Amino acid sequence: FASHVWAAKYYAIVDAGSSGSRLYLYKSEADAKGNPVAENIPLTGNKVTPGISTLVTQSSKVAAYIAPLFNLLDAEL
Repeated sequence: FASHVWAAKYYAIVDAGSSGSRLYLYKSEADAKGNPVAENIPLTGNKVTPGISTLVTQSSKVAAYIAPLFNLLDAEL
């Protein structure tokens, strides 16, 4: 029998939709039996508008468009 200690890992997923982009944050860690369990961490203000498709001809603006979402991670983690 092997004992494993899992440190929590966090995953950020951006849903870049046509009406706006949303950030979802998940925490993954092991339960009491060592099985991985994912938990959604609710975020306030996790949407930017309009949709990212409005930047199709302005790719240099994508980083500034998405920055507010990733700034949420600084506050949360």
